[in-house]
Amino acid sequence: MTALPDWMMLPPEGLTAAEYEALPEEICRRVEVVGGAIVVNVAPRRPHQTIVCRLANVLEAACGPQHAVDFDVDLRLRDVPLLNRRPDIVVYDWEAQRC
Repeated sequence: MTALPDWMMLPPEGLTAAEYEALPEEICRRVEVVGGAIVVNVAPRRPHQTIVCRLANVLEAACGPQHAVDFDVDLRLRDVPLLNRRPDIVVYDWEAQRC
């Protein structure tokens, strides 16, 4: 049996935003946090990545300059309990982000 790494041993209240931010970037790229619980993401396969790339290109062309299309980002939706997602693609208001 394999033991869990220390960073997966959580208190009952779950992972906090400060604890998440203290994790190495390598770990943060592979996990999401839902209700304070760590969810390990499986590495996407090539067909999935091809579809993500094509969809991002179509969205970028359709959105125009007022919106940005991005991928491979952390998206903090809530601090308590922590809800941190890593969507395949995110579209956001470019002007609001620059302020």
